[in-house]
Amino acid sequence: MDSLRRQLRITTAVLMGVLLALVVAVAMLNAVKVTAASPTPSAVEVMWMDVTYTPEQARAALEHLPQNTPASMAGYARTQFGASNWYVVTTDTAKNASPPAKPYWGWDVDSLPFTVGCDAREAALLRDGNVSDVSSDPASRCRPLAGEWIDPYTGQAMTTPSLIDIDHIVPLANAWRSGANDWTPEQRRDYSQSALVVTSSSQQANRAKGDQGPEDWRPTNREVWCGYAVRWIEIKDTFSLALLTTTDDITEYQALGEMLDTCDNPVEPTPQPSETTPTGPQTPSGGSTPPTEGVGGLEGPEQGLEAPTGGSGQVVAVNTGGTVVEGQKATQRLETALCSGGNPRTSIRKDSQNE
Repeated sequence: MDSLRRQLRITTAVLMGVLLALVVAVAMLNAVKVTAASPTPSAVEVMWMDVTYTPEQARAALEHLPQNTPASMAGYARTQFGASNWYVVTTDTAKNASPPAKPYWGWDVDSLPFTVGCDAREAALLRDGNVSDVSSDPASRCRPLAGEWIDPYTGQAMTTPSLIDIDHIVPLANAWRSGANDWTPEQRRDYSQSALVVTSSSQQANRAKGDQGPEDWRPTNREVWCGYAVRWIEIKDTFSLALLTTTDDITEYQALGEMLDTCDNPVEPTPQPSETTPTGPQTPSGGSTPPTEGVGGLEGPEQGLEAPTGGSGQVVAVNTGGTVVEGQKATQRLETALCSGGNPRTSIRKDSQNE
């Protein structure tokens, strides 16, 4: 009997050892997929993520895109592009379908550490950076916890995932004015989750950009101008959005043409400092879900609309999410916003993590 018990203990120990080895092996396989040796994507590489157009194709598309006056902002809100900020990019149903369903919204789910449960924000962070650790919580196992990212707009290195914004290259408000106001709710949701449309960026650059087009704002990192213009044009062409004609000194069409010119004359990257703590409203630390929506369809804490006036009462500056526009242009922007029938802040500013 003692011999039988001893043998039973040995067998149990062996089985427990095998089970532990299997658990460790599975964990290592998942870890390998996250921490596989690869350099951090450069600013230029990030800007070209999921782009299929060449500069030549973009220039041809630029010539046939319609040019329209901006549609009214009446009715615009962030929730017009989805009740949630981010949706899961693939599901068990899509994964196990026969034949397998295509990844949602253009995301390459095979490149993700898990093919089920990653939302579009997490997918963008995993695609655009060199992720070294993800959450072990089954409920949020796609959430990056550590790694390195390069802000394409500034060239700045970023290492804190919770402080990274996910920018819509063509902002949601710009898309609304360009034709998305006539889309179905499902079409607007699909746009807001598209792999082509979104990129990881610093909070400072994202908020400075606001909902402005290239006629009013361009990345300070000039080496990405070519990719930015190509991607902007591909987005507008793919989603049948118009170029906007405004009272600015330069039109969207002209600005994109100037940026495409850098494709033939690339510029050298400008050395940038490492990640710094952003000023203004902060993204809550921990978790990858952006803040809940604020007043007027804007996400995150409200930054307000500043319209200081001179002695004559004329607007001399409008804070457009980090960019100060002075003089007559400020007056025109404010008047356009107020006359649009919508919330003026949604006409000249952007949300903190989703434009």
